[in-house]
Amino acid sequence: MPDERDTAQTIAEREKQFYDQEWKNTEVRRINARIRIPGVDSLKGKRILICACGTGVWPVAAAKDGAEVFAFDISETAIEKAQEMARFNDVEIRAEVMDFHALKYPDDYFDVVYGQAILHHVDCGVAGAEIRRCLKPGGGGVLSREQRSKSDPAFSEADALREAG
Repeated sequence: MPDERDTAQTIAEREKQFYDQEWKNTEVRRINARIRIPGVDSLKGKRILICACGTGVWPVAAAKDGAEVFAFDISETAIEKAQEMARFNDVEIRAEVMDFHALKYPDDYFDVVYGQAILHHVDCGVAGAEIRRCLKPGGGGVLSREQRSKSDPAFSEADALREAG
């Protein structure tokens, strides 16, 4: 019987494969989106961590608002797309492949963290501890989950039952 860590690694690998394929056909484009974080009036001059950056929309948006941007994703394709998106939008981001459960950043490093549509993909206890470790005292941010679809590898039978009933 697999232990809990084996199961988490299996899920992570399945999601990585899914998102490598999902992001492959994303077109590079001009980004005009803005990140809105309660309690953070401006990102200018702030060091922000974008968790599970996907194709780069949110890292680019943060960089356009004047933040020093660090981003990670489990998908190599996502990181490639995020970097392409940043170059196309003439902004600088630092993006790398990384597991949310084992962040490589120093303690007390970020002013702000942001992650959209991520919480249902991670062990919130482990990921939360990593964020607390990396976030400066007094720092803040937003992490959220999304409404999942059946094509999402994190979609479970329990989700299907909630949808049905």
